[in-house]
Amino acid sequence: VASLNRRFNRNVQYGVSYTWSHCIDNSSSTSGLEGGQPIMEAYNASRDRGNCLFDRRQNLTLNSLVALPFKGTFVGHQIIEGWQLSGIFTARTGQPFTPTVGFDVSGAQPSYAGSVRPDLVPGRTADDITKGLISGYFDRTAFAAPAFGTFGNLGRNVLRGPGYVNLDFSMNKETKINEDLTIQFRAETFNTLNHPNYALPATGVFTLSGGNTAYNPTAGRITATAAAARQIQFALKFIF
Repeated sequence: VASLNRRFNRNVQYGVSYTWSHCIDNSSSTSGLEGGQPIMEAYNASRDRGNCLFDRRQNLTLNSLVALPFKGTFVGHQIIEGWQLSGIFTARTGQPFTPTVGFDVSGAQPSYAGSVRPDLVPGRTADDITKGLISGYFDRTAFAAPAFGTFGNLGRNVLRGPGYVNLDFSMNKETKINEDLTIQFRAETFNTLNHPNYALPATGVFTLSGGNTAYNPTAGRITATAAAARQIQFALKFIF
């Protein structure tokens, strides 16, 4: 973790924080917010050792506050004086996720259907599977369905989803009308750049029909976002 902070001085305050981390475990979730899967093979938990579900490897946060006007500039001007501008910028790498077979090929028990992993095709590695496309975030042909009654050899949480970038910005001003009345105006924008932050892709690689397996046409497809589009709100407060 590295951080740099400047206290409020000469109408400016800012902070920078960067975190690099790596978390490894056998099973994890994030209080239901980002899913989680049961251990694939109940009597061999070591096969599930991998990246934690919340292993966001890199995280950068910038924040700032600027008060107007600067010294000697428009001091005493009723319209310009008294404004405060602030913003928070966040960027982080994507969340790990695990492609799954899509049905209970192992025969262990029905609840394991969502956690059984496929085989990795020989010659393919986790590094060359991700394509990054909305219509096909990963290459489903890099996987093969394991034989019935077995578990696949793919590791847990070996792929990483889309990253996250966001900027929130606000501006507010207090105007004193008289000794008893002050008007406070505030404008805020969330996801100011309207940057699309995509959710994880569909992870079920195969479907089962009539005892035969086939590639699931929706495998790797992203159908949702992880954050809302740009939002703008205004507020006016009378203080007396």
